[in-house]
Amino acid sequence: MKGKTPLQPPKSHILIIDDVPDNIRVLGEALMADNEIRFATSGAEGLSMIRTPPLPDLILLDIMMPDMDGYEVFQQIQSDPSIRHIPVIFLTAKASDQDELKGFDIGAVDYITKPFNSRIVGARVKTHLELKRYRDHLDYLVTLRTEALFTANSQLQQELEKGRQTEDILRQNEQLLAKSNKSLEETNTALKIVLNQISQDKQEMAGNIMASINKTILPTIEKIRGKVRDSQVHTWLNMLQSNLNTIVSPFAQKLTSGYYRLSGTEIEVANLIKNAKTTKEIASLLNISHKTVEFHRNNIRSKLGIKNRPINLRSYLIAMK
Repeated sequence: MKGKTPLQPPKSHILIIDDVPDNIRVLGEALMADNEIRFATSGAEGLSMIRTPPLPDLILLDIMMPDMDGYEVFQQIQSDPSIRHIPVIFLTAKASDQDELKGFDIGAVDYITKPFNSRIVGARVKTHLELKRYRDHLDYLVTLRTEALFTANSQLQQELEKGRQTEDILRQNEQLLAKSNKSLEETNTALKIVLNQISQDKQEMAGNIMASINKTILPTIEKIRGKVRDSQVHTWLNMLQSNLNTIVSPFAQKLTSGYYRLSGTEIEVANLIKNAKTTKEIASLLNISHKTVEFHRNNIRSKLGIKNRPINLRSYLIAMK
């Protein structure tokens, strides 16, 4: 099986601008084997062909031409951004250093003198075409790099924008949290005020009740006791007075606390014991049996933590003030 023919690189396009046909023929014969050759015999024709696709990769430009010399053609090439990048080699019969310096000063890439040496022309043209391909490749890489940088910059800008949006969201959340905290603080403050007011109202109500009992009810009981001789009525009055004293007594409030948990009857019994009442007197005042009084005594001692201890109950209760 025959091997595949390797792909040949595309030929370069060279434009020769010279008013002497023999010069064009010599240059064309030296270069046409490896390049596509076009030619113009005047500066004006050359400028028109330069702008006609495909654009030339290299221009060989004669300096000494009628109507428009090579310097003027070159200046017009340099003034046009679309073609100023095309390398130009000057062709001339002038061989002085001054002429060559002028060509290089205005921007030519090389300077070939007449009569032409085909091998030298071919070598110089090949060198500048390779330089142009290398420069075009570098331009391509720069373009790719620029596009990559532009893409990376765009992505960075997007990330920065996302970051700014995230910061805005966090800032908004912080503001909402601050508002919530402030609202919670205001609610707590309002709740404290309400609780304080309730406590004050409760204290005021308790004070009013105690004042009413001490100033009105208890004196009224004493008046009734002084006017009534019936012993049974006296017993009821004593019970009523004892209960009222239990209500207004801080001692009774202490006994009803969660620590001791004394029942209402146990509080009455404890209050009477503290006031030096005997079991018989307590039974009579509360209209209960002696055994019931002893039962309550035992419960009181147990709840106060002094059961089976040699401690006088009345002394203990007095010490609890």
